[in-house]
Amino acid sequence: MKTQIVVVLAGLCACSLSSMGGPLDSLAVKYSNTISSIDLSRHLHIIASDSFLGRETGQPGQKLAADYISKQFASFDIQPIEKPDLLNGYYQPFPLELQSPEGAALTVGGVGYRFLDDFYYFQTFEDVELEAADVVFVGYGIEEDRYNDYEGLDVEGKVLLTFSGEPTDKKERSLVTGSKELSEWSVNWRLKRNIAEEKKAAALIIIPDDYEGKLERLRHYIGKPRIK
Repeated sequence: MKTQIVVVLAGLCACSLSSMGGPLDSLAVKYSNTISSIDLSRHLHIIASDSFLGRETGQPGQKLAADYISKQFASFDIQPIEKPDLLNGYYQPFPLELQSPEGAALTVGGVGYRFLDDFYYFQTFEDVELEAADVVFVGYGIEEDRYNDYEGLDVEGKVLLTFSGEPTDKKERSLVTGSKELSEWSVNWRLKRNIAEEKKAAALIIIPDDYEGKLERLRHYIGKPRIK
């Protein structure tokens, strides 16, 4: 379906251009004839090279890439736009907010715990300072017809502590499904977060069955700063 949509849109664009005719066609043809695979390869190899440091947004490599592109524009005789809010006529400034997870802290009973060494979390762009005296253990944090950890509990405004996964009996049968086939609760932690949100809990702490293994898979994602 995506391919069909792209093809249809491309066809519409082609029809629109061809129907205009005249100078626009001549201008498009003139500059399209200057594009070659050799030039494209040359520019791509330069921008993608190690000297551009990955071109990450807000980092020195991105500024190197922007400088290279602006100089190419100038060499093509593309005139800079004379506006007071533009830098050098080619750059349009826009604000960015960088949030680093390194400032995250967790203190329990006067004991401090370190981000990544002892815990990890998934970042948002809201600074949250939570001080809670009420921590409620909710088993596996599951609410189903067959199995319900929340029955009889008032968790509104409280910090919830739960195991990852789901409970099984001595024969390794899930108490949620009633069979050896595990439910979605075992693989999708968001289900536990969602039910905690629905019940207006202040926070949810999940004790994973394999902290080191999960951290190894997620470290690059959760440990790097975020930009918005």
